Amino acid sequence: MNMRNLSITLLLSAAIASPGAAQDLTGTWEISTQGGRGGPQELEVSNGTVDGNSFSFTVTLTFQGNSIDLNYSGTVDGDEISGTRGGGQPFTGKKQG
Repeated sequence: MNMRNLSITLLLSAAIASPGAAQDLTGTWEISTQGGRGGPQELEVSNGTVDGNSFSFTVTLTFQGNSIDLNYSGTVDGDEISGTRGGGQPFTGKKQG
């Protein structure tokens, strides 16, 4: 299994609908996924939502003038997140700092 790390800054704000006692995902997260290009990348997050300990967001990747949106969804437990992205590819993450 080839793992790669992405440094993703989640830019979720109080303006995002977050019913109940939602987790705070604001900050920088080190995300590990299978395969693909390795190395750290700072990626802007859009369409972020948090509902309790569940979350979802979109990251747009650009390669040689082409863009692709990757949808992430999962759960947060303190300083750790896990879930799937794109077509069901698993990821895990840990909050930095």
